[in-house]
Amino acid sequence: MEEQLHFGENHEEGSDFDSIRGIIRLLTDNSLSLAVRLNRSLDFVLGKIRASRGSIMLWERENEGLRVAASTNPDILGLLQAVDPQSISGYVFQTSAPLLIRDINKSKEFKPGNGRDSYRTDSLLCVPLLGSRQQAIGVINCSDREGDTQFTEEDSRMLSEYAAWISPLVENSCLVDSLGREKERYKALVRELELKQKELLITHTERTELVQMVVHDFKSPLSAVISNLDLLRYMGISEEQENILDTARNGASKLFEMINDFLQVARLDQWQEQ
Repeated sequence: MEEQLHFGENHEEGSDFDSIRGIIRLLTDNSLSLAVRLNRSLDFVLGKIRASRGSIMLWERENEGLRVAASTNPDILGLLQAVDPQSISGYVFQTSAPLLIRDINKSKEFKPGNGRDSYRTDSLLCVPLLGSRQQAIGVINCSDREGDTQFTEEDSRMLSEYAAWISPLVENSCLVDSLGREKERYKALVRELELKQKELLITHTERTELVQMVVHDFKSPLSAVISNLDLLRYMGISEEQENILDTARNGASKLFEMINDFLQVARLDQWQEQ
């Protein structure tokens, strides 16, 4: 283990261990957001290799791309980049191998991007973040080495060691952060279901009141209408009036049957809900 802690040739072993412990404490501090933890750890490693610019990009399976989770440039935070093997980040993510470019203008595989004018130097460094299954979960990009100098193999090795240390912590932190978001999503779903339940309860109450209204306000007066029509027939009417009376009596009887059918269905629904 001691042979792997080489964060700079001029640093004492004790300070290296202190730095590692500091990073571990930072990345496991759940009182801070994941973005804050990643940005602070990025500042640490950039200082170790004397780079003034950098970013941490993490893989998002649902969006099939690399999202900028930490960066010295706040304008690109949250941006999603497709995994393109012709880009430096995409190449390192797919190959799971570190990439050191001393001069991007002399590279045969990669061409300077449109935004290269915003960089002071043409040297780039990118290493993968490997998860528990040794599959890439993201990348760390570094540029603009202090003194306008090129990155070295020692810088690449140092950054790879740092990535190896923080990768499991980043993976666990992302998992915890994802579980937290899922928990909030389930809470919102529970609140939505509770609201739906209240709406169904209100609907059920309104339906019960409607049944009661049908019983008292429809059925009783309709029974009176049918009874009086029968009374008129008993009292005696003309043949012409009898046709009119039959039409009214049949219509009232049909409506009375429909009300009874409706009440029967309502009672059956109430019995099933009990």
